[in-house]
Amino acid sequence: MPKYLRSTLVDEDVEYTKEILRSIAEELSCKIISLEVMPNHIHLFVNCPSRYVPSYLAKTTLRLLVTVQINMGTRGMG
Repeated sequence: MPKYLRSTLVDEDVEYTKEILRSIAEELSCKIISLEVMPNHIHLFVNCPSRYVPSYLAKTTLRLLVTVQINMGTRGMG
């Protein structure tokens, strides 16, 4: 376990992250069973079609969340 954990998901970022995850789930025809956004990690339980393997879901979701986080960081810069 790291000595120091950074809180990267705070306040308005939490709701925005939930919206993005719901959107991703809808695109993949998945149903969110449970979703909890913590300051430094996310708990997500989904029911998805069997054509998606868990590693694909994790990789796709992580890639989209990172893209969104990068875009959030550049929103106020231009």
